Amino acid sequence: MKKSLLTIVAAASLMFASCDYNEHNFPGLDNGNITDVKVMNYTMTADDYATVSSNSTNKSIANVNGQSAALATVKTQQAFSVDAPASIYAPAFLDAKWPTADDGSSIKLTYNMQQALPAYLQTLNAGNVYTVSNADYEAAWGKSGVKYFSANQTPEESLPSILSGEYPNAVKGDVVMVSYNMADEELTIGGLDEQFEYFSSTVYHAQVDGWFNIALTGTYYWQGRTYNSNGYLQNSAYNHPDGALDVYMISPAVDIVSGMVLSFDMAYRYYATEGGRIAVLISTDLVESSDDSIMTNNVRNATWTDVTSQFSFAIPAVGSSNNLASAGSYNLASYVGQRIHVAFRYYGDANGATTTAQIDNVQIKNPTSEATTSTPVNALYAFNGTTWAPYTEKTVHVLQKSEFNEMGINYDNFSASLSADHYLPIYLSNAYPYATEGTTVIVAYKYYANSVTSMAADEYVLTAGTWVKNTALEVVTDQFVKNNGVWVFDPSVVITLSPIRNDATIMAYYQAAVDWVWENVDVPAGCTSKGQGYVTSYGNNDYYSGCSAYYNNVDIRPAKAREQIASAYEGMTDDEVTALMEERLLEVMGHALEALHPDAVPVDGVEVTYTVKVAIYRGSTVSSCTHQMIYKVVGPGQFEYVPDSFQEI
Repeated sequence: MKKSLLTIVAAASLMFASCDYNEHNFPGLDNGNITDVKVMNYTMTADDYATVSSNSTNKSIANVNGQSAALATVKTQQAFSVDAPASIYAPAFLDAKWPTADDGSSIKLTYNMQQALPAYLQTLNAGNVYTVSNADYEAAWGKSGVKYFSANQTPEESLPSILSGEYPNAVKGDVVMVSYNMADEELTIGGLDEQFEYFSSTVYHAQVDGWFNIALTGTYYWQGRTYNSNGYLQNSAYNHPDGALDVYMISPAVDIVSGMVLSFDMAYRYYATEGGRIAVLISTDLVESSDDSIMTNNVRNATWTDVTSQFSFAIPAVGSSNNLASAGSYNLASYVGQRIHVAFRYYGDANGATTTAQIDNVQIKNPTSEATTSTPVNALYAFNGTTWAPYTEKTVHVLQKSEFNEMGINYDNFSASLSADHYLPIYLSNAYPYATEGTTVIVAYKYYANSVTSMAADEYVLTAGTWVKNTALEVVTDQFVKNNGVWVFDPSVVITLSPIRNDATIMAYYQAAVDWVWENVDVPAGCTSKGQGYVTSYGNNDYYSGCSAYYNNVDIRPAKAREQIASAYEGMTDDEVTALMEERLLEVMGHALEALHPDAVPVDGVEVTYTVKVAIYRGSTVSSCTHQMIYKVVGPGQFEYVPDSFQEI
């Protein structure tokens, strides 16, 4: 009997407890009207941003709005943006995440917002990269073989015309990163020195500045290759679909002077007795053309002298390979005073003649003369509307090849596998060891992706001893509410103007209120200087509404109001003065909102409100807000006081 009684009591207790739980968590459950009203704060995760981008509703909206690319970046950037705002793309996410939420639900969503980068960073990131060509150097010097600028032929003299020719449609403000060589000393001896350090991966049709890669027979061109950070050229007829292969790699034109010799490195690999060979040819009558078909005919019609026998090629055993090594040299004495092209011809056949051939370090120089050394330079140039000149809008640290080398990078660019975000904070710590807190450095550099080298720029700020990249990311909290079954953006805000002295944000509201009184009440009344009307001589208090940007409160003491402008309150009781100033406060604070929130706009289906909390001073010290008033957004930057919303807190 006792056991049964205890069971009944326990069951009853559980029933009552369940009623309380249900009513708290599921309003209406106990009377049969179940509701699921969400009132919560939520911070988005990385997975949430991916969900936003993949949401089918969002994809449809983005397609109509022309924002598909921007929607995709919400996932990769883990942030909403100006082109893919939360106000448009968060509702579908909320609906999918909380499908049972009923009307009246309210979620304050905290998320990352990708703001626009500063204009100067946008300009720099939109810039091109231009590498000065052999033809550019030849035009600058008036002769071939010189591949650098110097103190006698400066880049500042030559680059404006070079860039004008390259970018005839440039507009004011365009920026280009120019890469060129600068002579370390003034010894102009001409010649050729090509080390093929262009390639970070295999390039099946090598493009080398000033050179011509021409296939007379077949479709396999000389390739750009790299091994152990060394670039070189390679060709082979192995697996060539067209059988026979005959390809020329032709040097730029070189003016030959006394003492010059031709030298290069070569290697045969996977040697086949049937063939696959290199021939070295020289022409004095080859005509250059930028049109491949014309150039192919010109190569066929040129006179070529075969000088292969002047070199010594190491021959490996059948099926074996050699490493790149010197092939010796050939004295060009018979060509002094002439301009020549040197061709490295590969000829073979997929039917057995498949030896792989490699060449590197092609030089034409006087071995007894000291060659001019040069340093690669990256520099920024901007178009000013008339000509190109060195970029001066901002101080920019342009990364040089030597600095990439210091970071352990063999090339002069970052890439997907060599992340600038990883290297730059470390580099800046070493480059600016004495930088002070808040120091800002803009870094411009080359970035390689999808076989294209482009220009990029980042801004870093020294923050708490660490270099932090300016990503223009802002953490934002916005409110979304569910009305009529639809989630909508509700930008309603609460502005708390606590009585805290010298708080710049709070002061801005009170000063905006005081300024409105001066411009719209005192000046029209004939006041020529502050202190003559409602606004005090200090210009930061008014006794029209009582707003004080000095104390950051609302002073509605009748005695102080009469002290400032007795005529305005003559014949009124203290209560009447207080009531009038409170009424004016509602008017003036609305105008302050208009001044400080011109971007506020109405939202369909939502009553957007701004609740303003203030501290009213009546003679006794106040340390927190005492009253609040509510304004409805009725148009872009337009606010309307909500009747009877002025209430004591």
